[in-house]
Amino acid sequence: MSGWTGKLFYLLVTALLFAAAYGYAKGRDLEARYAGHLEDKANVQAAEETLEAVDHDLERTRRKVAGLEDDPLEIEATIRKISRGVRDGETVYTLDGFPDTVAEAEKLVGRTGDTSHTWEPN
Repeated sequence: MSGWTGKLFYLLVTALLFAAAYGYAKGRDLEARYAGHLEDKANVQAAEETLEAVDHDLERTRRKVAGLEDDPLEIEATIRKISRGVRDGETVYTLDGFPDTVAEAEKLVGRTGDTSHTWEPN
């Protein structure tokens, strides 16, 4: 092959390869599959982080349970917490209907974002 026919042949083969690759990618919907892969990868990472947090909580709970076996104060505190027990002469005050969040408390007093009445320690 001469110089220009060799270059023309090379360009033709290259164009055919690109066309075949493009057709394959479109036929297999590789772009959407790759997007799905990235989403799955993010979901797996989130699940691994959740698992790590749960493992941390489990270990903390196991240490607390191990401490219960030896510490009489912890045993008493746990029993009192579960049974809402009270010692003789002890008074326990319970606040019923107390809001769970700041937003609920702000609704009750009718203001939001007003910081002019905040309490600051001395």
